[in-house]
Amino acid sequence: MKKILLISIAMLLTASITCGQSSTVSNPVIIKNNQMELTPANAPLSIIYSTALGGDWKWGVTWIGYIIPSASDDVVIDGSVFITKAQSCLNLTITPNGTLTIKPGGSLTVDGNTVITGSMVVETRGSLITNGTIAGSATIERYIQGNMEWHILSSPVIGQSICNGVFAPTTANFPRSQWEFFGWLSNSSTPWINLRGPGAGNANTINFPGLVFEESKGYFVAYGPGWPTTKSFTGTPNTGDKTCYFNSVSAPWSWELIGNPFPSALDWAQVTGKSNLFLPYYYVYDANKPGGPGFEFWADPTHNSGAIIIDGFIPSMQGFFLQVDQAGAKSLGLPNSARAHDVVKDWWLKEFLVNKLTVKLGNDTLYDETFIMFE
Repeated sequence: MKKILLISIAMLLTASITCGQSSTVSNPVIIKNNQMELTPANAPLSIIYSTALGGDWKWGVTWIGYIIPSASDDVVIDGSVFITKAQSCLNLTITPNGTLTIKPGGSLTVDGNTVITGSMVVETRGSLITNGTIAGSATIERYIQGNMEWHILSSPVIGQSICNGVFAPTTANFPRSQWEFFGWLSNSSTPWINLRGPGAGNANTINFPGLVFEESKGYFVAYGPGWPTTKSFTGTPNTGDKTCYFNSVSAPWSWELIGNPFPSALDWAQVTGKSNLFLPYYYVYDANKPGGPGFEFWADPTHNSGAIIIDGFIPSMQGFFLQVDQAGAKSLGLPNSARAHDVVKDWWLKEFLVNKLTVKLGNDTLYDETFIMFE
């Protein structure tokens, strides 16, 4: 049963309410933006409106009637609201006048449906989990330093343009320096695919169809001075179960580059189809890896590289490598149930230096490492 919230003592009920049963009312009066208004007929009593002044979700003064929404409440935001800690609701509507911002360290779980006609922004180290449908557009942000170091990036929204002046130059102005953007083509003699086309000033539209980020796909990127350090993905956030298909795999132990498609972390333990991999590991590039740039890996708490920044929770917008078994089903499931809020330890794209002594033995192509950790 939904929680029944008495928004105002001025509420007029035209239908009876029986204790212990769900009920609706016809045209109850509520206070919205400090004005008394009628809600639509048969509206549930659990609707909460924000005030025009807005404020932190966790403050009672942010909400009409000083009632802070709970996980069983429908929320309609008609003012400016921000989130700084873990919050949840049933269904969420952001009106054209409404603004919702999830701040660093804040998270929101929407168990029902989400409708966005106003503004929703998820800042770096913010997190959004939706378990129903989403209608409308949101902006998901990530910070990347302009130091030309490599990162593996993926998109958390549908149809994000690549050549928009944020992730790569616009096609009308395509400089050749201070940026890099590569895709990956498995089982190719030259697997790294450059966004730069063969001619000066041209984008590679053959290997980057539509010049948009593909869902659940990772890209190698680097940016120098002059580029926006806050990368903004704008579009409908991805939600629901996702499946990665590796149809191009034609050789044993083929490497594939995919990415977390959600605006929240992904729990590797809940990912399905890992039996289709040569080993049930994921690999993340670490530019500051002791002994030189390279890859850290994780299968479970006892099968990992020993780096404290690789903990089985793949951050939002993080790309990663897999080694696919040619004889398997050539797919991997990223279910919506595998999503998690992991905003405290979100060392995104693995730039964090760790106290670790590494002994590395190898030749020009292969090596083994032993790690001694100082916690």
